Amino acid sequence: TNRRIGSANTSDYEPIANTTAVNESDSNADTCCLGTNFIPLEFTNRTADVYPYDSSYKPAHNVPIVTGATAYDHDDGQTYILIFHESLYYGTKLGHSLINPNQIRHFGNDFWDNPYDDNHDLCIDTNNLSIPLTQRGTKLQFTTRVPTKDELSHCVHVDMTSNAPWEPAKVQLGEVTSLSQPRQLC
Repeated sequence: TNRRIGSANTSDYEPIANTTAVNESDSNADTCCLGTNFIPLEFTNRTADVYPYDSSYKPAHNVPIVTGATAYDHDDGQTYILIFHESLYYGTKLGHSLINPNQIRHFGNDFWDNPYDDNHDLCIDTNNLSIPLTQRGTKLQFTTRVPTKDELSHCVHVDMTSNAPWEPAKVQLGEVTSLSQPRQLC
């Protein structure tokens, strides 16, 4: 996606609590795109015009750039609130979410997405949490849902991306913005 920064705009497409959807790994989406399984926590007062890969589709204008949250129910029985900063917010206009692995890696989290790598399971590994990825054909994904207000207040929050302005055209892959604790392997 190509983006042109515009003025602030809010979204009228906020989903209800417990709405579930998949998060697909998509390195072609140069920014995480939050759909029906996310709620916005904070609007940046910036927007982007998003141009699709195919010129036969219409561009999306004034897509809000937000910090969004989604609930991940881990196999350990605990619910974690995943926080995605500097992401495009589509809400119910997008039936799933697109997660840019490089935006996650740039923050310092590991995103193990190579199915041919015998040394790592398919997963996202943060300081606090390991999220297994499942394969559906050539797509890698994991499922989350819209958190409840109680979960937002009481569950552990895990930052997935940096809150520093994300400018995909200026990113130098291989440079990490921040990570304060050592990482664990999946």
